[in-house]
Amino acid sequence: MTFSEFLPWLIAGGSIVAVSWLFERFAWFQNVSSTARENIMFVSCAALSCAAYAVQTFVPVVTLDLLAPWFGIIAGIFALIFVSKGFHAIDKK
Repeated sequence: MTFSEFLPWLIAGGSIVAVSWLFERFAWFQNVSSTARENIMFVSCAALSCAAYAVQTFVPVVTLDLLAPWFGIIAGIFALIFVSKGFHAIDKK
């Protein structure tokens, strides 16, 4: 996924996947009530989607093009961490 594909994905609902993945790793999130978790998720997902929309709408294309390689590096590292975790799980057996 490229940077130009990532922003629309966040706007269209990918923010739910991203925020959920992130918050599930925090103990504080697990320790709040289900109502509080729901409210935190709603506000966080709405904020991330709106921020992605603002970036896509108001940041000049030239700037987005300059950020694209940095996004590619981070996305590649993120993907390889998942690959290495899968390999590690298989290799242990």
